[in-house]
Amino acid sequence: MIKVLFGASVGPGHLRQGPGLRDGNGPGLQEDHPARRHRGYVRTFPDASSEVSGIPGLRLERVTRKALLLHHLPTGGCIEVRESIGEVSLRDMQDLLEEETRRPSHLAKQGDDRRKPAWTQAGLTPGEAAMAPHWAPTPTTALRSALLARANLWWSTFRHRAHLAPARRSNAERCLRWAAGHTTDEIGSLLTDSPLKVPGARFSPPNGSFDVGLIRLGDGVLELQGQTNQ
Repeated sequence: MIKVLFGASVGPGHLRQGPGLRDGNGPGLQEDHPARRHRGYVRTFPDASSEVSGIPGLRLERVTRKALLLHHLPTGGCIEVRESIGEVSLRDMQDLLEEETRRPSHLAKQGDDRRKPAWTQAGLTPGEAAMAPHWAPTPTTALRSALLARANLWWSTFRHRAHLAPARRSNAERCLRWAAGHTTDEIGSLLTDSPLKVPGARFSPPNGSFDVGLIRLGDGVLELQGQTNQ
């Protein structure tokens, strides 16, 4: 189980076989309110296609006075999301959950937009099941999971814009890019030679200001591209 304490850094656990960092222009490495963490909807269209928001397959398992316990159906992974303020009453947690998962007013005014809550379903919806390729293991699954568990290296910087993009090198699966904070060399050092290191990971620094660094774990290779060294 990975435990997330809001207002603090993410612990060293790994999410199992998840896609890790979000791709493209999605939310990337961003925090959210605990009650919104599990909120997901599936929208179906007349041509039988579907659109999924949130994390496909994430379900609320239990509410306690200080945390939401979440379960990811496709991988069996568990997440405990804690409030940084500590323990509150169970009624307050339940009221907050109800408030945050209520249908947004601007959508209610639009009538039926075919958007249905997925997090209340016992099993995967057809729309979520169609997302299975995104959760299939790849050579970088363990590496991306390890980076996500250390995501406070990026979260702590304003406007970091961290996201996964297509790789430039032929031997890399994706490129992790960010716009502010640590340099590429600094991140590489933190990930391989610090108390935050990923056991077994190896870092190859960029060859010049326009090159990318490479982080390796087993057979998985990702590019790292952040600020250049001054």
